[in-house]
Amino acid sequence: TRQGAQLVLGGQPYRFAGVNLEHAVGCGLAGAQPSDAQADTFFAHLGPQPKGVRIWVMPGISTAWQANYRRVVTAATRHGHKLIVTLFNGQPNCTARPVTDYATPGGVLPAWQADWIRAVVREHAGNPAVMAYECANEANEGHANIGAWYGAVVVLVRGLDPDVLVFTGGGHNSNNADVIAGFVRRSGVDAFSLHDYTAAISPRAGVFDRAA
Repeated sequence: TRQGAQLVLGGQPYRFAGVNLEHAVGCGLAGAQPSDAQADTFFAHLGPQPKGVRIWVMPGISTAWQANYRRVVTAATRHGHKLIVTLFNGQPNCTARPVTDYATPGGVLPAWQADWIRAVVREHAGNPAVMAYECANEANEGHANIGAWYGAVVVLVRGLDPDVLVFTGGGHNSNNADVIAGFVRRSGVDAFSLHDYTAAISPRAGVFDRAA
């Protein structure tokens, strides 16, 4: 859960080390989706402190997405770790339907997006192993309607799983601290992400720190 700006687990402040396992459910190189034994070994080796493991569960990522997703949830549950589940992609890879239009007609999401969220969230609603959902991997946070789009995702997810957290997912085109803080406030997300793949921390890290 979240209390103000603090994440809380078991009544205590919670800061997690994150691990990216984006292809555990689908896409990626051959063999990227683990077997039952491989998933169990992976989560066992993360140690006793609950980690936040990020996985992609996006439209079209795999015809076997439900079974693959269930395998990961089972292993995470067994070893006491938490999952951060990314629902959409703002980039064209690993999905049949990347999000390119962040419109919210009538204040709600387009039907295909809403249907996908319902399908994914209902799979494990109420399961404490699913700590959070990310709205989209690297959404275009320079889009004029991004705050409303994030907000519509938050409303739908929380209607299906009231206690789960909702994160942004690491947007791009976000270089103004006031703009970032503004769309986060409007949307009601619990946390926002920075993806910075440079050799050294770029000025964007400072922008996100100021926005927080």
